[in-house]
Amino acid sequence: NGLISQMGYSNFEPFTISIFPTGREQAANQGSGETDVLAFHGATDAPTVDIAEVGVGAGTIIDDLNYGDYSASYLSLNTDDYTLQVQDQTGAVTVREYAAPLQTLGLEDSALVVLASGFLDPSANNNGESFGLYAALPSGGQLIELPMSAATAQFAHNSADQAAEIVDIYLVDPVGVTLAKLDDVTYQSATGFLPAPASIDNSLELEAVVAPDTSTSPASGIYTQAVTLTTDSSYVGIASGIVSGSGYTPSQPFNIDFFEGARTSSQNAGEVDVLVYHGATDAPTVDVFENTLGATIVDDLNYGDFQGYINAPLADLDLTVRDGSGSIDVRNFNAPLATLGLGDTALTVVASGFLDPSQNSDGEEFGLFAILPEGGQFVRLPMQTAELQIIHNSADMAAETVDLYAEGPAGEQMGKIDDVSFRTATPFMEVPSGINITLHVADEASTDFSNSIFDKAVTMNEGSSNIIVANGIVSQSGYTPDASQAGFDLYLNTNARTEAANSGETDVLVFHGATDAPTVDVVEVDAGAGTLVDDIQYGDYSSYLEVATADYQLNVTSSNGQTTVAGYSAPLSTLNLQDSAITVLASGFLDPSQNSNGEAFGLWAALSEGGNLVELPSVPTSVDEVVSQEDVSIYPNPAVDQLTIELPNDRQAEVEIYDMVGSMVRSERLTSARNVVDMSELPAGQYIYRIKTEKNTLNGKVMKIK
Repeated sequence: NGLISQMGYSNFEPFTISIFPTGREQAANQGSGETDVLAFHGATDAPTVDIAEVGVGAGTIIDDLNYGDYSASYLSLNTDDYTLQVQDQTGAVTVREYAAPLQTLGLEDSALVVLASGFLDPSANNNGESFGLYAALPSGGQLIELPMSAATAQFAHNSADQAAEIVDIYLVDPVGVTLAKLDDVTYQSATGFLPAPASIDNSLELEAVVAPDTSTSPASGIYTQAVTLTTDSSYVGIASGIVSGSGYTPSQPFNIDFFEGARTSSQNAGEVDVLVYHGATDAPTVDVFENTLGATIVDDLNYGDFQGYINAPLADLDLTVRDGSGSIDVRNFNAPLATLGLGDTALTVVASGFLDPSQNSDGEEFGLFAILPEGGQFVRLPMQTAELQIIHNSADMAAETVDLYAEGPAGEQMGKIDDVSFRTATPFMEVPSGINITLHVADEASTDFSNSIFDKAVTMNEGSSNIIVANGIVSQSGYTPDASQAGFDLYLNTNARTEAANSGETDVLVFHGATDAPTVDVVEVDAGAGTLVDDIQYGDYSSYLEVATADYQLNVTSSNGQTTVAGYSAPLSTLNLQDSAITVLASGFLDPSQNSNGEAFGLWAALSEGGNLVELPSVPTSVDEVVSQEDVSIYPNPAVDQLTIELPNDRQAEVEIYDMVGSMVRSERLTSARNVVDMSELPAGQYIYRIKTEKNTLNGKVMKIK
């Protein structure tokens, strides 16, 4: 026994031959059912030890055995299967545990020597053979290794703290020897089931040490936890929680949570056994409801807790995560057990990430993930989602640039879009479906949604495409109609499209978002398509128009089609909008002078990829010379009983007066340079005038007062 080389070994014990002068070839008491055992301490880096038997309760059977020593004499033992613990000299610390299966090995009437062999710490001894107990039989030959008591454990990294994104994990024995090192374990990954030292009485206490990914030893660990494993048991250990001192709310302390009784396969053929673990630090106590079965399958699961195995059918499940009361749906997920071919498997489903990343250093978002028995990266369970595009079309200058927030069902900030400007659109975004989302509009200098200027709850169906137009007036003055008549709102269309329904076409959705414009029609006048949109009111969407991708000319007319408000080019072909779906919005003010000199009326298109809205070019409604605003004088405005309209001497025209719902209330010919229109019988309020000549139409607003 001992060492020849003096370099590379932690404790140099010189090579020697140790002789026990009264060896035995067989048990002293033949036929008595005994086995005689002599012990020898031959592990150069192991301290003085005791050997205790804990299987049948024999207790300490060898006391204070030093390196190089034999036990004082043979132990005459009944030929049974024993469990031996190697303990420190005090007998208080268990270093290793081994099975000594004398009966199983058929060693009745035999005599043998059990040797402590190898190195407790191979890394400090030229990476030599690991420590173990071995039996030498009288017949010689290869020594028989006594099986070390072990459990199996799967380790999973679920700490969403960015400071622990990649870590090293050490398993250290009671005397400080590193048993194993897992290098560069990444967030949301797991090992397979690995063997680890264990004991039948849980007296073998190991340490799990988590260290930075640049570590070279457990000494640089950022977290240490005592671990005791029971012989022949199986465990799942999941690391969760926060190591950083700040930046996370709530700051749940880092911990490795263990579940004893883990499985690698289902108990029943063809099923899937699912263990559930709550590892999302900012998520409340939750239930999980399976919608196909109509049953709550997880009830009141707190952070850091496991719920025991669910024997699930091999099917694709529809899951809703709810708060602990079961009354609030937090998120919806699909669990495609059948699609993934997980029959006969046991797995762990983990709640991971943050419900509110904004309160947690913008970390990973909340989700459900599956840990398979072979380990590897967690498998994300698909969240049930919808698509959403948000278009900013509020011409109120107080809302020219805003921040948009999404608040989740548990009050969490799900997302924020900074500095959204008037006449811009987001692309279609993926958002959770089937839950109550409150959208907040806030000042552009906002830091959260606590002081939002507007909020509205929306729910979107799984797989749907949706458009929300932010529109209307937030200011209490300076706009006609004002916030009480055309107040700010979020207008949801749940049947949106991201592309054309038919190849080669362009699908056009129309939204009326001009607060001071009456009910209107949209008429195509170039290709002869006629009225495309009939009687669309403020705040309304049309249905989709499925049109060939060509260049069109559109007139916006009064609801009776008799008065043209304005004309626009819709160059779908020129803009290469084949196969696209777009939203055309009536935007701005017909009469900016009555609306804080805001943006003028026009038609603008939002594309599915978002960005700045595309202005549709204005075109004259006649090819002849047109009358301009500078040619016409209209006074007084506001008017009491009469409205005077002055035209150039060579012009003949007709004036039409409309109320704000689009009904014509007065029509007169203008036959002179100065014309007086009787307004005395009209109720007080705002009206739209249309001055039509043979060459064009001029639009404006007039106020009638008493």
